Amino acid sequence: MSGLAVLLCAAAALASPAMSAPMAKHSGDGADFALVVDAATFAVQEINRQENTLFAQVLSNIVQSTKETATGTGIKYNLLLETVRASNCMNDGTKHTLCTCDADYSQFSTYDVEVLSETWDRPSMNLLSVERSPAASTASAAALRKYSIVDALKNVGHEFQTFLRQYSPGYCNSAPEIRRRADIFKQNMKIAEEFQHNEISTAKYGITELADLTPEEFHQRYAMPVQIKPEDVQEQLRRGRAQRAAPLNLNTLPTNFDWRERNAVTAVKNQGNCGSCWSFSATGNIEGQWAIKTGRLVSLSEQELLDCDYADGACGGGLPWTAYGAVKRIGGLDTEENYPYQALRGTCSLNRADRLYTVNGTVFLAHDEAQMAAWLVRNGPISIGLNARAVQFYQGGIAKFPSSMCDPNMLDHAMLIVGFGEEHGTPFWIIKNSWGVGFGEEGYWRVYRGGNLCGLTTAPNSATLPA
Repeated sequence: MSGLAVLLCAAAALASPAMSAPMAKHSGDGADFALVVDAATFAVQEINRQENTLFAQVLSNIVQSTKETATGTGIKYNLLLETVRASNCMNDGTKHTLCTCDADYSQFSTYDVEVLSETWDRPSMNLLSVERSPAASTASAAALRKYSIVDALKNVGHEFQTFLRQYSPGYCNSAPEIRRRADIFKQNMKIAEEFQHNEISTAKYGITELADLTPEEFHQRYAMPVQIKPEDVQEQLRRGRAQRAAPLNLNTLPTNFDWRERNAVTAVKNQGNCGSCWSFSATGNIEGQWAIKTGRLVSLSEQELLDCDYADGACGGGLPWTAYGAVKRIGGLDTEENYPYQALRGTCSLNRADRLYTVNGTVFLAHDEAQMAAWLVRNGPISIGLNARAVQFYQGGIAKFPSSMCDPNMLDHAMLIVGFGEEHGTPFWIIKNSWGVGFGEEGYWRVYRGGNLCGLTTAPNSATLPA
């Protein structure tokens, strides 16, 4: 509900003016209409709670809406809503929508409702009144059918309906947003089809949880506004802030190696709607280094980096090697358990006794995938930067495509190489992402090893630990 917590409060203490005359329009689109949707969604949940029937009613149309200022800092929404009875969604308190519920279209209902949204102190909503109404007039419904969720879902295409049913995004009660996202989804599926057409190995591309995002949203929320550049690496080496890894013997390099099987990789994490991939790549590397050194795998705190690493930009992006410098400066990382992830920058809160996992430097690896593999076997998981364009629509398999499909000089995402292997003669990397287990192969991306795909050899790096 756009951050508005549901809190029932006493209506008797609220003095509100009389309801405005219904208008054949809504109180606003965009951000304003999103608040109307929140109020309507809340009202339907309350109607379901009061009814206590077996199957839930689901919002199908916001026919009319007006708003007015109430006493204090509240906004009162006067809404004319249509609902439809779900045929497969139980009335169990869940916020059901037509994206995921099948509807019995013989059971429409119309309600006049008043909802108070309080923004002072503790955000809350309160259902002031609810009354069944006659069905909305044909003229009114026709004039406002752009707000009909039923109409919107009928016209967005089977693929997008599949996406909505699978992922149930937060805009499922907003017909205008459903239509807007359907257009974005359509353009994104063209990009996925282009990757599939040019795929040389076994990867599959298509519908993913991120398939309804604009390029700007994707980069802001899941990649990084900050780009990793080759000159960044050279600058770190020139200033003596990092070392270059020494060449390693390749004669004993195994065909397959996976640090997950050696207790050096924590469970897949989820950065949420925050461009903090750099922090997950950095902590993943440090987690692996300490697990190999001590034999004990501990999940470390990304949130500490978001709060206390002032050289990086928290959800606005950052660089893993800058994070290593911050860890060294502040004296170490706390555990995830002690300092849990919040997906936003907060106040730095450190307990010196808990900062047990420190580092003492940075090392950059050679831009050579055989040397990277040898280093990984000997030392642990590797933090990398890459172009995330191919990752957004990846579903599984070994990704291999022409380099022109994924510019190796546009590095906007940080991930963690945890192993490598070979399948039917195709060598590949195993790369841990930070988009949850629903991404790719249970949170991992397998990509061809040997072609610098998406620029993954540009800045391979690792923290170094005290002796």
